[in-house]
Amino acid sequence: MRDIVHHRKAINNYNVKYATIEHADNVTIDARGAVKDVLGFVGDQMSESRAERRESRRESAEVQKMVTKGFLKVFGMMCIGMLIIAVIWTIIMLLT
Repeated sequence: MRDIVHHRKAINNYNVKYATIEHADNVTIDARGAVKDVLGFVGDQMSESRAERRESRRESAEVQKMVTKGFLKVFGMMCIGMLIIAVIWTIIMLLT
């Protein structure tokens, strides 16, 4: 189907390029086809834009998960460290 459309466009382009004033009566403009092509192009661009935004949001969510995991690891290690220091300090205080 695309080949047919491509061939028709090529023929129309050739006919327009080599048309003379005498041929003006036979020139037809396929406005519906042109509008359909433009709308198809715009639709494709919008779909690509949506896909890019979706991918960007997915990547942002993954980065946020990694940051949260990293923070929780560091926070957990700090809590364990503080607990160990508190236990050691308590033992030292009890022994002296």
